[in-house]
Amino acid sequence: MNEYFNPFNDKNSAIEFYSKNINERFNFLQYKQTGIHEVDIKRFEARQCVVFGLGISAIVMISVTLEECLKTLLKYHYFLNNLPQSPEFDLEDWEKVSLAAEDAFGTFKLHNAIQKARKEDLIDENEEKVLLEIKEFIRNAFVHSDKSKIFDEQSKTRVNVMKFEDGKIQYKENRKMSILALNIAHGFAEKEQTNKESPRIIEQIDSIIITICERFWKTHSS
Repeated sequence: MNEYFNPFNDKNSAIEFYSKNINERFNFLQYKQTGIHEVDIKRFEARQCVVFGLGISAIVMISVTLEECLKTLLKYHYFLNNLPQSPEFDLEDWEKVSLAAEDAFGTFKLHNAIQKARKEDLIDENEEKVLLEIKEFIRNAFVHSDKSKIFDEQSKTRVNVMKFEDGKIQYKENRKMSILALNIAHGFAEKEQTNKESPRIIEQIDSIIITICERFWKTHSS
């Protein structure tokens, strides 16, 4: 096996591949901003991954973005509720409250962030349920590489079974096998699946992010 591998024969073939994806999916780069730059930067990167044909990276990135969104809203919520209301407050007050918010929520995991966001009414009961399902079956599947969340054990695929005999590879049989049981094929199957599903997943999670961010700004502007 070669020490280095490049699936593209040359730079032109790589440019052709990515140009084709960009031409076909360019409109996916359009997105509605939330007004929170920490979140919007990552949302855009997730969309770029989809456009470039990087389905696995796109799902990982939108999972990271979801966690970033909830933690940021918790920090902003804390900050706005604890910032001195006196017109005399100065940058030292700003810094103190901001650091306190970071200390309180900066190390939160996604599960904790979902629960705390619900407690603070930043998300409703139905959103909490959906976000916990996303955490379990999308985020954990790809960020923590939990293949049991990606491949259904009951889903079968046709497999040609070969054997090596008399110095030759010979056909033995064709059978149905669970994709989850075919660990040598997980990488290819995961790539194919995410290329199909990543746009839908990004849109689903992104719509939740937009909804809770818009609600946050509406609440704190009134």
